[in-house]
Amino acid sequence: MRGICFSILNFDTSYQSHGFYKTAKEFIESNKFDYKETHTLLEIYSALLTPKFTDYVVKKYISKLKMQSSSVLDIVDLRNSYDYLSNVVGKQKMDSLNSAIMESFLFCPVVNSFLQSITNNYLLCLLYRDEETSKQIFQLITD
Repeated sequence: MRGICFSILNFDTSYQSHGFYKTAKEFIESNKFDYKETHTLLEIYSALLTPKFTDYVVKKYISKLKMQSSSVLDIVDLRNSYDYLSNVVGKQKMDSLNSAIMESFLFCPVVNSFLQSITNNYLLCLLYRDEETSKQIFQLITD
């Protein structure tokens, strides 16, 4: 995220192929700040774009996980096993079990760790102190 913002602020096109580049560029171009220090601008834009970036990355990550898990499994065999078990225990119980397995093993632990990493970086952005004003980024944003 910082790399994308940094490249936009420095007119570098090395991140132009990234899926979030256009969103970040439009945001930066339409939200100008009068701070002289590039690092201050970098932290402000990173902090303000983090929520949108998080949504983008998590959706992309979950889609990737779903594609990877479905490409490994034999769908026909899986469907037959699911139908058999549904007949034995009932469709509602089978759907509940399926949801519990997906939440326990696929989504929660990995995505929570990923979101924690994004949150840590977000906090670092907000706590950065501008040399010119001696204010932290969260103070500059709220001013």
